[in-house]
Amino acid sequence: MLISLYLLVWVTEFTEAQHAARLIMFFSILLLLFVGGFVPAYTGLLAGFSLAKSNLRGGASAPSHSQFSVLLSRLCMPALALYLAWFPISWVFGHYFGEFMLANAPLFFLLFVLILPARIVFAAQKCGQLEPVHAFDS
Repeated sequence: MLISLYLLVWVTEFTEAQHAARLIMFFSILLLLFVGGFVPAYTGLLAGFSLAKSNLRGGASAPSHSQFSVLLSRLCMPALALYLAWFPISWVFGHYFGEFMLANAPLFFLLFVLILPARIVFAAQKCGQLEPVHAFDS
């Protein structure tokens, strides 16, 4: 629990630090090793790789105006909303359609745990929307 709290503070306050991406990835691996679960470690590694890629270019790039980039920027927020809504909905869905959920568990894992978070992070970066966020800025 202390590792995840430290990771949360680091991600929200110190993303502009010189070794921020490496430390985010390091603490994500520690989280996996100390029974933090696969999903937090996976999303932490995605965020670390994305931040490292952004830092290599000298910060978030300006959004390009190709049709593909515009499509990604329009789909980023609905994908994020779907990802956040899936967790409470999956409990209700699992209660009423448990056999269906169990039969299709690999598909749901692939879609909601692997593909959707990666798509959100990399689409936001592609469109120039991934910038350091400070939790207490007003």
